[in-house]
Amino acid sequence: AYEREQRDAWAPGDDALPSFEAAIDSERFVVLLAVSDGKAVGYGVLNVSDEAIDAAYVHPDYASDGIATSLIRQLEMSARMHGIAELDIVSSLNATAFYESLGYWQVGAKTRTIDGVAIDFAVLCKHLDAT
Repeated sequence: AYEREQRDAWAPGDDALPSFEAAIDSERFVVLLAVSDGKAVGYGVLNVSDEAIDAAYVHPDYASDGIATSLIRQLEMSARMHGIAELDIVSSLNATAFYESLGYWQVGAKTRTIDGVAIDFAVLCKHLDAT
């Protein structure tokens, strides 16, 4: 779904580490780390104040292990615990079908420009039940 130039622009650089560390220490974010055999293989980030999942990633070698589904379900549970009734995700185009399989529906599209490179995304939403 994305050209190499887009993937390169989108990938976080080494300078992003302080931002990730700040998010972990912030009450605004819930950050989950998926570990398999002692190795970090994925992560998910719930932005509580924006009522959105800001990030979800699983290493491709673990793509069929249910890790992404588990991360999203745990972020949804955290959202419910924070009183969030509707959760938004700005998704990569290649992950849209995955989110739809979990009950999200596409409500729009968005283009971000990163380092001068335009990247298209899908905007999805899900109403969370109380359970």
